[in-house]
Amino acid sequence: DRPIVAREAARLLAGEEISPQVIEAAAEKASRDEMSPFGDVHATAEFKRHLARVLTGRAVRRAAERARNGRAAA
Repeated sequence: DRPIVAREAARLLAGEEISPQVIEAAAEKASRDEMSPFGDVHATAEFKRHLARVLTGRAVRRAAERARNGRAAA
């Protein structure tokens, strides 16, 4: 219902070589331990956690790609 700052997930990424395994671990941490979604008429809490995990992974992959290419976030 609101944006969150996934501090523990960020700690998993800090100082690490970004790999698919590191991204998955961070996305899983964010969706499992750093949010408390509730189910409603739009989606179950489980689906919202799944969506958060997928979107977190996408965001980290995109940020890593931009960092590798020296592009600023847009």
